[in-house]
Amino acid sequence: MEITKVLAEKRQQLGKGEVKRLRKQGFVPGILYGNNVANLNLALSDKELRKIALGSGQIIKVVVAGEGEHNVLVRDYQKHPVTKEVIHLDLFEVSMTEKLTTVTAIVIAGEAKGVSQGGILQLGVREVDIECLPADIPESIIVDISDLDLGEMVKVEDLTVPAGVTILSDPEQIIVSVVAPQYEEEEEEEAVEETVEIVAEPEEE
Repeated sequence: MEITKVLAEKRQQLGKGEVKRLRKQGFVPGILYGNNVANLNLALSDKELRKIALGSGQIIKVVVAGEGEHNVLVRDYQKHPVTKEVIHLDLFEVSMTEKLTTVTAIVIAGEAKGVSQGGILQLGVREVDIECLPADIPESIIVDISDLDLGEMVKVEDLTVPAGVTILSDPEQIIVSVVAPQYEEEEEEEAVEETVEIVAEPEEE
């Protein structure tokens, strides 16, 4: 797995004023911590952060001027409620030789044949918890639903993952399913009710 590098600098000053100045200059404030590193307040290049998919569990290499390189996992991030720009990052340093737990996204591929038969595609969980070495973290788990028929589903237990990756999520969780349209069931129920009402009508004298 190729690890994306992101340049960063140590923040010498803290506070709201400093944060505003950093953002105007194209930097995002963040904090780096871990078992083998003292907490570092950083300013990361916003331009370079756009190279990575935040929330995907992707390992990135943060190159801190004067501090060296750190392999990190984005543990948390905050976005501006209006602009949706990233405004803060929590980075956790990992060991490339020790397994860790993280999440990876599920990507749905193909068009279910059950949908072409009138079924409705329903999506369930969109990510799963996994355990593996940092270098083995998949960018996503692809689920091909081309053969999914009406009334069928894909559960977590049906996922295929790369060697070295263990799924920790509940195997019974539903990822995607194809169900019959609800309106057809409602029409059938209405038809039954109408039939009962007609039969129950008294005969005219």
